[in-house]
Amino acid sequence: AGEGSLGLRVREAGGKVVIESVDPDGPAARAGLSKGDVILAVAGVPVKTAKDVAGRLLGLEAGAVVTIRIDLGGKPEDVAVVLEKSK
Repeated sequence: AGEGSLGLRVREAGGKVVIESVDPDGPAARAGLSKGDVILAVAGVPVKTAKDVAGRLLGLEAGAVVTIRIDLGGKPEDVAVVLEKSK
């Protein structure tokens, strides 16, 4: 199926991983993730850097479902994202 992608870019800000941009047609957008969301964990593992996020996705194929925990107004929320083939 090929390597999976979330369809977003992240950056590090203030010790947090923040979504910098979201592909409007990508899996992250369909799951409701948006620019400015803070990612707390990927697949149940806390992330502190952009490299952490990439590392959690390594080896996952398109079609895999990954849980992304975001900080939603101070409250953690889990969002399931179906990975798509990297463009």
